[in-house]
Amino acid sequence: MYKIRFIISAIVIFALFLGCDIKKIPTTDDGIEVDGKIASVTTDAGFKAALARTDLETINLSGTSFNGSYSVNSAVAINGSSGTSVNGLVINRSGVELDGFSANTVEVASGVGDGDCKIQNIAINDQFIINGGGANSVYLSGTSNVKGVMKVNKAGVSVKLSAQVSINKAVLTANCSLDQTGDTGEGKVTTIFINVASSGGAANMTIDVKTTNVNILQLPSDLSLNIDSTIDAITALADNDITLNITGFVGSLAAVNPDAIRGSVGGVDVTQLGPTDLSADILADAVSLLFDKLLGFSGVNSVDVKASGAFTLSNEYDRIYLPTSFKYLDNTIDISWNSGDNSVLSATTGVVTHDKNSDKFVTLTATVSVGDKSNSIPLVFSVKVAKAATTSATTTTTIPDDIDILGTWKIENLNPKTGGQGDISASFDVSADGKLTIKYNGTTTFIGGDIVSYDNEQQYVICKINSDFTYNGSAINGLNMKISWEPSQAGEPVSGIYLTAYQPNVFRAKAAIENSVIWGPTPLWTKQ
Repeated sequence: MYKIRFIISAIVIFALFLGCDIKKIPTTDDGIEVDGKIASVTTDAGFKAALARTDLETINLSGTSFNGSYSVNSAVAINGSSGTSVNGLVINRSGVELDGFSANTVEVASGVGDGDCKIQNIAINDQFIINGGGANSVYLSGTSNVKGVMKVNKAGVSVKLSAQVSINKAVLTANCSLDQTGDTGEGKVTTIFINVASSGGAANMTIDVKTTNVNILQLPSDLSLNIDSTIDAITALADNDITLNITGFVGSLAAVNPDAIRGSVGGVDVTQLGPTDLSADILADAVSLLFDKLLGFSGVNSVDVKASGAFTLSNEYDRIYLPTSFKYLDNTIDISWNSGDNSVLSATTGVVTHDKNSDKFVTLTATVSVGDKSNSIPLVFSVKVAKAATTSATTTTTIPDDIDILGTWKIENLNPKTGGQGDISASFDVSADGKLTIKYNGTTTFIGGDIVSYDNEQQYVICKINSDFTYNGSAINGLNMKISWEPSQAGEPVSGIYLTAYQPNVFRAKAAIENSVIWGPTPLWTKQ
């Protein structure tokens, strides 16, 4: 009997021992150990495995470097130490708390909704992006700092900063508020750019943080900017009516249009902003943030200080017009372009260089430079060059007998290279089978191709060029040229015409029609 009791007791003790320790046995995932609702992770795989669980309340980062990009989909606290670094975090759920490590990028994503996110003692090296959250919902506290840029893209978000938090640069693209509690700390937001295109129906946005300068690039007239903090300088680059309500201290206030400043400015004199009043750094940032607006790139989103934006170059386009400079506030802004793949799109000429038999993707980089070019900022666009709707085979159009341009025309004073006035004789011929040829001195063809469409009322033909004609040093062979004609005597039988050649399928940014003229207008051609 004693022996049986001993055996039973041993089994019970072993079972109790096993039951007490079983929750500490590591899971089958490498680099993760779970103790109840707390996980400790040491590797990339372990961190991802912990984030995939829904039963955890805390994840402790025990490793030193986590180089992936991680999605946080549950309300969990993620803790690290001063030696812990994370490449990227995307927060998709309200209730997430981060504490005690560094990260390259952190995004509060739209999945947070109007919920909250708490960030404590976190050093963000590059970008802190706020696309989610609501009133009183995004908190930065402790020794948190953003060394790169904080971008607030969601309207209605209130970003709360404790007194010690520092942010190098903030870009506000939506109506929001910044609020720094306490005035005894060393924290501040060094530079703020307000780039709000629409009020979204809101009446006010508020800045209550210590800052060196606030730059107003865009601010709707129906949105009042309330400032209740210490700001060294405010610069209003937008020229529309701007309503400011200043109750804090502002050292200076300069505007492109001083008469457009409305509201109470706290006794600060509004001065005229001159072309040399902006530093090259501020000017380069301003141009980069307003890049698509200033150049008129329809569909291109360049609100990021460093890089963002994607657009589609549809199959109707043969070329994209890429300006190399423009004027802004009397300053010359230089732009250099680089293509990630010149076999798809040439950055030198903007010509689409692939055959459009499939969708192609290429990275197009515009580097904005101001002054001595030490203030260069790259803007990276992901361009989709779309597949052609039809095959690349040319379908020649038959020309009716009554089209005004049909036949042979001659000229004695042409410059073949430019289409302008010159001293070369030339002939221009449009045949009924849809062929177009321009020769000089009776023998050499310098423009030739197949007419693919025409409009006798609007007076133009579109020709797919099959000769070696060049424009800006780039061959137009295989691309479309639009040749329009103008009769010498309106309303009378056509005995003479003037020609102008365009490249019609050009994606352009605020470029005048002259930028698409590639030949002519010519002197008068007479019918033979």
